[in-house]
Amino acid sequence: MKPKMLITGVSGLLGNNLAYYFKSHHEILGLYYSNPIMIPGIQTEQCDLTLKENISAILTYFVPDVIIHCTSLANIDQCEKDPELAQRLNIHTTKNIVDTLQGGNTRLVYISTDSVYDGDKG
Repeated sequence: MKPKMLITGVSGLLGNNLAYYFKSHHEILGLYYSNPIMIPGIQTEQCDLTLKENISAILTYFVPDVIIHCTSLANIDQCEKDPELAQRLNIHTTKNIVDTLQGGNTRLVYISTDSVYDGDKG
């Protein structure tokens, strides 16, 4: 049986490429928020990761061995115009996943870019 991998942000460039790369060796569930995507051989679902109960339901249903968390609002102009949305998508989604995983065996890989966290501030 293939290990299970959950990829958040599967409709983005990174998430999409990771799904294609890992699909031959993993059973993959890819989550997207507003841009539906279909990838042959991969199950995809819409999910609002800002709601902790959605994450809990997905983890109960799919039970992944690893999560690759690529979800973010990386559009710098949009982040500056709507910092509250940027905080919800770039911080709270990650916290919700980490909080939901507490005490479990699922490994979490979190990926960010300098567009989200440039390292100029702590």
